[in-house]
Amino acid sequence: MIQPSNIHDSSNQTFSSVWIPRSLLLLLLGTSIITPGIYQPALEHIYTSLRHSSLFTLSTFETWWTVLIYAIIEVSYTYRFAKNPHLRLANHRNNGTTVSKPLPKMQRPKHRIKEALTYICPLLSLDLTLIKKYAGVSVHDIASSGNYNPQTLKKSIHATFLAPTLHNFTISSPLQIRRALPLAAPTSREMALQLIASIIIYDTLFFLFHLSLHHVPLLAALHSKHHNHAEINPQITNQLDIAERLGLVLLANFSLNIIGAHVLTRMVFVGAATRVGEWGEEALCAS
Repeated sequence: MIQPSNIHDSSNQTFSSVWIPRSLLLLLLGTSIITPGIYQPALEHIYTSLRHSSLFTLSTFETWWTVLIYAIIEVSYTYRFAKNPHLRLANHRNNGTTVSKPLPKMQRPKHRIKEALTYICPLLSLDLTLIKKYAGVSVHDIASSGNYNPQTLKKSIHATFLAPTLHNFTISSPLQIRRALPLAAPTSREMALQLIASIIIYDTLFFLFHLSLHHVPLLAALHSKHHNHAEINPQITNQLDIAERLGLVLLANFSLNIIGAHVLTRMVFVGAATRVGEWGEEALCAS
């Protein structure tokens, strides 16, 4: 049984773990917007190195980057839940009394291959068949990356960066392997404002999407297995239908594309959106 003093100490630690990084984040965002010149040399150096990296120019880079970030964050979540049972968001109960349960444990990687493939394969399919379009990239470069004659495809791409365009599949270019990137790095002000705007848009769309998963019968049937458990832990929350996964990815892409986010902003968005959600949850547990 957890002693009240231990709960109080844990709550204080959780409160600190929320507000210290949150304060640092606000300081970073504030200085990025007010004095962008401070960070510009570093941003230009980082982006130039990335742009000349064969790994960063792969059309599948964002998928692998998202999987990597999620894997890292999931481990930290699971460790925190295991060490702090009071953070559990659901418990088995018997006549109003909480029943002791084993702490959540990480499943071995070999037991999660099917789950990983279910998540990754649809995204890789989109990466390898659709042209990547980013604001700040010339239509000529976008068309060339998709194995098209720039003069032929110029009008259809210029119409909207949100509309999907299939790769021009040929024997010499059977898949969309590379993506065209902006030549210049963003300013820290652009990145900060884009991050704030995209997270607000995504959070709003996520709320509406999640609401529909509970109130639209067809979607509710798909979403039901996500709630088919007695306790919430990091690995349980990843139990989503393929349609739900693709829906969340498309919402994130829309939130970034609609404001013309730079590819460097997109890279930071993956971790930022997840951390914002984590701190919000911790603040709720601490209150």
